[in-house]
Amino acid sequence: MYLVPLFFIPLEEAILGKERRANLKNISELQWEFISRCWSQNIDFWAPQVRYYIGPAALTVYLSYLMWVHGPQALRPLLKFTGLPERVVGGYVGKGCDPSYCFAK
Repeated sequence: MYLVPLFFIPLEEAILGKERRANLKNISELQWEFISRCWSQNIDFWAPQVRYYIGPAALTVYLSYLMWVHGPQALRPLLKFTGLPERVVGGYVGKGCDPSYCFAK
């Protein structure tokens, strides 16, 4: 299994052909978190032995590139991607959940 988050790309002849195309510059922090969780699970499944090298490399990429291009909205998902616990980093997934949707009856 390999998780690949996809962006919306409007096709010319489709019903939504005139809609705005999604890219990394106009996605929300929740979407950033979803992308980082997909890639984190891919690494845990396919290459868990490189997990220790991913953290420092990801922080280097953030400080040298992502911070300047995408701003602070990419920081929290990237910190989760590096392996920091959820209680340290925080985030959106699991917060503000309506109990009727979270638990099966």
